[in-house]
Amino acid sequence: YDVHLQNNYLSDQFLSNQYLEQMAGRLSHELRTPVAVVRSSLDNLRQNLRPEQQQVYIDRAEQGVSRLASLIARMSEATRLENMLQHVERESIPIVQLVRGCVDGYCLAYPKNRFELEVFAAESLSIPGNADAIAQMLDKLVDNAADFAVAGTPIQVSIRHSGGRVHLTIQNQGPLLP
Repeated sequence: YDVHLQNNYLSDQFLSNQYLEQMAGRLSHELRTPVAVVRSSLDNLRQNLRPEQQQVYIDRAEQGVSRLASLIARMSEATRLENMLQHVERESIPIVQLVRGCVDGYCLAYPKNRFELEVFAAESLSIPGNADAIAQMLDKLVDNAADFAVAGTPIQVSIRHSGGRVHLTIQNQGPLLP
């Protein structure tokens, strides 16, 4: 994961609009498979199968419905986050201090994982934004990294300042997403 935080309101608005424009396509793609699984399972159940054969299709339909429920929950969470970001006041955030504090917390919250923090920025570096929103973003990225990290390998968090931008990177060694 590589997240770029910058002090440029127009760029933030462009990225937000671009994200919203692409959301419909992503949602359609994400919803298509579980809907097809449920539909085909129900079609197969209509064929008057023996009870042991029916259970296979009932299980598949339940898995599809669970996946749909998960997608809906994530969409609701994204909407809440989007609303929060639109109405929150920006403040000057000591970003290195914030990231360092979050990583210290992750060491306690994820005792089975090892964290490495690399800082290539001045300790006094501040950026405009909302500390809670940035911490929430870090929490989600680290949670994903911890879920998919290979046991015994570190989760690397780095913060770099160059060219007027802050680059925050969360890396793990694990399977790539399809």
